Amino acid sequence: MKRYIIILISLCNLMLLGSCKKYLDQQPQDYLSPEQFYSEKWQVDYALTAMYSNLRSAALCENLIVFANAPTDESYRRDPQANSPTSFTSIPGNGQVSSHWTACYQSINQINIFLKNIDNAGGKLTPDEINAAKGEALFLRGYYYFMLVQWFGGVPVRLTPPQTVEDGQIEKSTAKQVYDQIITDMTEAEGLLQKQTRAGLGHTERVSREAVQGILARVCLHAAGFPVNDVERYKEARAWALKVMTDYPVALGDFSKIFIDEAQNIYNQEVIWELGFIYTGAAANQSMGGPLGNFNGVKMSSEIGQAVAVGSDGVNAIDTGFALGNIMVHARLYQSYKPGDLRRNRTVANYSWPTVSVSASPVPARTYFNDKVVWGRYPGKWRRQEEGSISRRQRGNSDSNFPVLRYSDVLLMFAEAENYVNGPTLAAYNAVNQVRKRAYSTTPILESVTVENGTTTTFAGAVPAVRLVGGGGTGGGILAFVGGTSDPYNPPNKLQIAVFAQGNNYIANPTVTLSRGNWAAGTAYALNDYVTIPDLSTPLGIGRLYRVTTAGTSTATAPANTSGASVAAQTGAVFTYAGEAPRITVNRYIPSATAAELPSGLGPQQFLAAIQNERYLELAFECVRYQDLKRWGIIVPTMRSMLNDVLGSNSSFPGIYANSDVAARQPADNVTEQSVIWPIPTSEITLNKKIIQNPGY
Repeated sequence: MKRYIIILISLCNLMLLGSCKKYLDQQPQDYLSPEQFYSEKWQVDYALTAMYSNLRSAALCENLIVFANAPTDESYRRDPQANSPTSFTSIPGNGQVSSHWTACYQSINQINIFLKNIDNAGGKLTPDEINAAKGEALFLRGYYYFMLVQWFGGVPVRLTPPQTVEDGQIEKSTAKQVYDQIITDMTEAEGLLQKQTRAGLGHTERVSREAVQGILARVCLHAAGFPVNDVERYKEARAWALKVMTDYPVALGDFSKIFIDEAQNIYNQEVIWELGFIYTGAAANQSMGGPLGNFNGVKMSSEIGQAVAVGSDGVNAIDTGFALGNIMVHARLYQSYKPGDLRRNRTVANYSWPTVSVSASPVPARTYFNDKVVWGRYPGKWRRQEEGSISRRQRGNSDSNFPVLRYSDVLLMFAEAENYVNGPTLAAYNAVNQVRKRAYSTTPILESVTVENGTTTTFAGAVPAVRLVGGGGTGGGILAFVGGTSDPYNPPNKLQIAVFAQGNNYIANPTVTLSRGNWAAGTAYALNDYVTIPDLSTPLGIGRLYRVTTAGTSTATAPANTSGASVAAQTGAVFTYAGEAPRITVNRYIPSATAAELPSGLGPQQFLAAIQNERYLELAFECVRYQDLKRWGIIVPTMRSMLNDVLGSNSSFPGIYANSDVAARQPADNVTEQSVIWPIPTSEITLNKKIIQNPGY
């Protein structure tokens, strides 16, 4: 364009003023005005793609993965933050707050231009194509306003492209007025998208009729809740959710597979609308990737130093997929899952990765947590090791997708709206129980291992190996842990055993063999093996425990010492007394006909509390919890109560290690009624003289 202007000026210098004016009055041949642009199908598709693009931007995806999850009872930001939404200390000049505002209005302006001119496409696009394009655009305009009103409250509503500077001077509409416009746009969109279904599209990265219906249910619930309290919208939320359930019912499948499919770009039938990301090779394309698994995954910063250190695309190869692990799980979430709930170990990772450089193997061994450890865990829904090899090698981006709306969310929204309108009816119960029945194991599984250590029991020398024996099931796995001198979860030198894999079909309780089991003559024992001499006279009735401190083959003489070490000449290997052997019991979850169902007879408030908890367990880290807590009017007391968790005042679990994690307590210390709504950005206050800053800023 710059070259075109220079040529134009040169031509004018050679012409008379009149002829130059005539030249300038002509429409440039290589330029399409907005009125002309949307005349071809490819141009309309290009414009629609641009409308979706900001939803995948850092401003509206990467940031929200942190902001919508971290300052909640799900998780907290790993490192302390000042002047940030994650600590309820936002300021008008915060760059992430400003970028959220700017990205939303940038897209709204694009959409307004499109809607003003799309009707000019007649003749080259069919009426169905024009209607579908208008429907998507109207829905997206509503969705961008939804992303604004949730975080900023009332905002300016702009429905036409600005023509002058004065057009940008506009007052805030109230939050109710914004919600009314969102619902108007989306309702019109639903009518225009009657022929655009998931089945017809073959994917869920563009909105379909059922996606619009499901999001309308969500929007209506927010409009019905705090602070707008337009309670008539509960009826509409119920109706929209019911449309999805009636016209597009889905049988809920394996919970983990939803997120495995998202990591592998496989469309899962439960996902109604998702943000799609892709990484196809060259480093220049990294911007096409997204933040899933990196910002909200298990921290992994080790890189390979061997021949595989550089991938074919020139990007460092990461052993399990690089992850910053910016958010960490609150103990309350982990503890809220009940026995048998398979969602726990998928939602909250039960392992961590090494923090040192790894050079011996492209896939280092993960370190499993003692299941008594409730702090220091990471979200586990998005796991970078499950991505394809090309995506997994990218340091900052992945091609994992993000489910904006899942069918289980629709079921829970219906149940909530139905409960408000009609009480806890059978239909409401059935909707919640569909979600719960998928969540709980249908076969007996390993749940936990109880270890009763004796007063003299000590595992000071080494952590013993443990293995399961019997029970009839498959796939179970256990690990032993020994408490250290400053371990808040386990007394020093005492044994604990954790279940890291629950397996299935355990028809009986398996037993646990501790290291080498019972002592036997003529057996080669290695250093730090443990053996047991059965002895019913010990306080626990199990026996005496010994650790091998000098390897060798046992003689026919069993160790009998009750302190110190045995004599090698008598016992062969040297056995050092380790106190009385612990009593170990494996606990199973045994399903029943009603184990996964809500208890009957709940009142409306009890039923609402059950739904609030179910959304907590089902939708954790899917960017809905913050706004759920806000619309229920409980975000401030909920966040303040997290301080009790951090400091150890919650009787259900210990406080965070040493009670010193500033990052975990920051949101609880700072939350106020004003800080849950973000400030209007400084840039908007400066440019728009009619806008007023939100209270408290």
